[in-house]
Amino acid sequence: MAALPGGTDVSVTHKFVSGKADGPDPTLVQPSKWNQNENLGAGADGQKIVRDAGQTDGGSWVNYDPASFTNSTGGTAAIGDVVAVSVAADNAVVLDDTVSSFKKFVVALQVPVNTAVGAYAYAGPVPGVKAQGAIAAGQYVRKSATTKAIEDAGVALGSAVAPPAGTIGFATSAAAAGFVNIFLFPATVAATATVLIGAYKSIGQKSTNNGATPTTKFDLIADQVVCRNPSDGSILVKSAPGTLTVDFGAAGPAALGRDVAGAFGASRFLHLYWIMKTDGTISATVSETAPLTGPALPAGYTHWAYAGAVRWNASSNIIPCYIVGAWTFYTAEQSVVSDGRSTTEATVSCSTFVPPNAQSFKLHGSHVDRSGTTQRVKIRFITTIEFRVIGPTLDVSATHSWELELPQVSQQFFYLFVADPTAGGGLYASVAGFKNPNGGE
Repeated sequence: MAALPGGTDVSVTHKFVSGKADGPDPTLVQPSKWNQNENLGAGADGQKIVRDAGQTDGGSWVNYDPASFTNSTGGTAAIGDVVAVSVAADNAVVLDDTVSSFKKFVVALQVPVNTAVGAYAYAGPVPGVKAQGAIAAGQYVRKSATTKAIEDAGVALGSAVAPPAGTIGFATSAAAAGFVNIFLFPATVAATATVLIGAYKSIGQKSTNNGATPTTKFDLIADQVVCRNPSDGSILVKSAPGTLTVDFGAAGPAALGRDVAGAFGASRFLHLYWIMKTDGTISATVSETAPLTGPALPAGYTHWAYAGAVRWNASSNIIPCYIVGAWTFYTAEQSVVSDGRSTTEATVSCSTFVPPNAQSFKLHGSHVDRSGTTQRVKIRFITTIEFRVIGPTLDVSATHSWELELPQVSQQFFYLFVADPTAGGGLYASVAGFKNPNGGE
């Protein structure tokens, strides 16, 4: 068999060199034999010798690079544990169960108790690594939230997508019984200058109730979507994502379904999101949770973009609407006050039709001026401070129709008349829509 490229023959001799001449009996160990090279036995081409106190002769042939570290995890190590090299103490390992952590991770090869020294695989092919969930051979792996375990990073080795930030290696076998064989990288893949950092947004959004099932399904439609990873701030851009129909009745966390297993309760706002994998797969989900927390993502999805909120009414149906750019517009305006005639400041709640995370809302209103030049209605979003005064007119019976965009402050507004309007001449107001913090246009 040919020698390895760049290799040289290993020569091992005794330090002691005898000056005696060989004796006449060749069956005895001769001084010249004592001085000859020793042969390295066992092992396989490409392996290396390391110190191994557990072996009879004190050494082992291995494929990986091992190192000695002090176990500072607070408990006894188990073979296959994935732990981080400490940045606070020399030659020590600690717990780090942050998903996609950028720290250098090693794998326990022995079972040292806390504060004891043991051997850990530092790089190369490592068998029997503790795993969380399914991992197929050839998938990049990263640290998981499960203590001392790794998980699928969501990208395949050899794909057109670079290994995600936080990747520590790739699987060389499929995970079985909670363990997997991996090739451990010498260093964890960190975010680089080529990773875009930014905010989520949508461009050209025009989403609406699904035509076939408008009460429980919603179609997300946009020209382009920018999804963000809340952990590291990285973004993924998807042009022409198509129509993604989200089924509010599908149990989750699921793509094109809810982000929770249980059904949504009635009479609440629900929040729609585009979601993406690092390989470019795009889908959508619906959640009770607004940004910045965002949805519970299905397995493999790492990024999301906020589409907007819709109203889930008392009958557990979606109130018909369009999300256009940043605005949710009701197809029929929603009444919040009818023939209001208060001459002292009155509070009008809009909480049924304006979500707490809305930036502003559109109000359509009217009143009939029955008091000539003395009749005016005052609109406020901060108590006692006029935002808009509507009227007067010289025409006693004129109807004032108006539209206002009000900042969303506590999901309400205030009004009062300067003079007491007669019956039927009071204030009529409806919410036409609200502005979502989705970065849309």
